[in-house]
Amino acid sequence: MLNTAAIVVTFNRDIQLIDCLKAIKNQTVVPTTLFIIDNHSTEATYNQLIKFGFIKEVPKKEANENQVFKSQVFATANSTKTIDVVYVRKFENDGGAGGFYEGMKQAYDAGAEWLWMMDDDGVPEENQLEELLKGAENGNLLYSNALVSAIDDGSKLAFSLGQFESIAEARKQAIIPNLMNPFNGTLISRKVIDKIGFIKREMFIWGDENEYTNRVKKNGFETGTITSAIHKHPFMRGTFEQAVPFFPQTNIIIKPAKFAHIYYRNLGFNQANYNSAKATKVLYTLYHVYFITRFKFKELTKFRTYFRDGTQNNFSRK
Repeated sequence: MLNTAAIVVTFNRDIQLIDCLKAIKNQTVVPTTLFIIDNHSTEATYNQLIKFGFIKEVPKKEANENQVFKSQVFATANSTKTIDVVYVRKFENDGGAGGFYEGMKQAYDAGAEWLWMMDDDGVPEENQLEELLKGAENGNLLYSNALVSAIDDGSKLAFSLGQFESIAEARKQAIIPNLMNPFNGTLISRKVIDKIGFIKREMFIWGDENEYTNRVKKNGFETGTITSAIHKHPFMRGTFEQAVPFFPQTNIIIKPAKFAHIYYRNLGFNQANYNSAKATKVLYTLYHVYFITRFKFKELTKFRTYFRDGTQNNFSRK
């Protein structure tokens, strides 16, 4: 039997987390091990995990190092099948990137052959892991993703996916090559990690999943979305703005001001490492147009500083 590891990263979404974990327990093919990586949430998270039987011990509220707790749960559909649970309560919040790094390393060190990755606010359909494994074998894919539907409307895509505008349209193909919404039901072979390592944890949030996917492609691995596997997720967040009004082809992403610098830095890194100089120059110009025409000169300075840091692989600036 394959050694598979489900990896769920969570931060202060205890209700959504339990929905996600219940769906993992209810899979037609359950993972060997479930890794729950808690980015230093409040006690509400581990209290819910205890209430629903995923962990047995109460961790220290504050600690100077990560706390690791191991237990087992029974699969919902087969009461004789158990899933090993590894709960990691981190001593600090180092973002989604840090959480996925920890989960990948824990699963890899434990000998997992396949890693199945998701955030806490997604819910995998009951046959998702089974379909991902079948699709990966049939399509010879070592890095693939479920098709991500809006959790409140299963006919809609939760995120943009190339030219596709609906779930029905996307499902006309068994596998959509080179397109995916990573870390929302992502299946990764151990062979990929053998070659390219783990996620870039310094990225914290916004762009880490795209960086890893681009690195996968750059190293010669085929990627794609397996449309028979469905992952339910809240509709995409983030604000798209037109740098030039009435010209949708000039759309750029604007993030909340508090953490926008992280997005600018990660954007700079990804552009410098995975896109052409021409494409980078166009994007850089569009952000300048956006900020200048709205008289946001302070934000423009922030953008230029952190974007440049990213292009130089400088993640030291806070």
